[in-house]
Amino acid sequence: MKKTAVLATIALLSAFGVRSAAAADWSVRLFNIDDSMQVLVNGKLIRTCGLGQTCAQNLNSMVSGENTIVIRVRNGIRGFTYGYTLLKGTQVYHQDVCGWNDIAGCDQAELASGVVREFTFVVRR
Repeated sequence: MKKTAVLATIALLSAFGVRSAAAADWSVRLFNIDDSMQVLVNGKLIRTCGLGQTCAQNLNSMVSGENTIVIRVRNGIRGFTYGYTLLKGTQVYHQDVCGWNDIAGCDQAELASGVVREFTFVVRR
């Protein structure tokens, strides 16, 4: 029964944008940023990147046991864009891009402000 409950929980979490995997060497690359993006591990902010930057962050030293990696997209005014790649070793675990900085905003130039997107991944090391 417990195994079934755990599998059901993982399936439910995946349906809501939460993914789980055994960890190796984890890293994240943020790009196509308008206005800013943040990376958090277990609730602790470890990297912020701003407008037009491309940033890479090795998560290996920060991830041990079961951990939650959150990638946040923040917007001030007008439209926003984002791109990220989450890597497990050299393999792409997940990636997403929306809009194109200085050309076209995400989701038909949605004008929301504050945290406009948040992606959560549960990984085990």
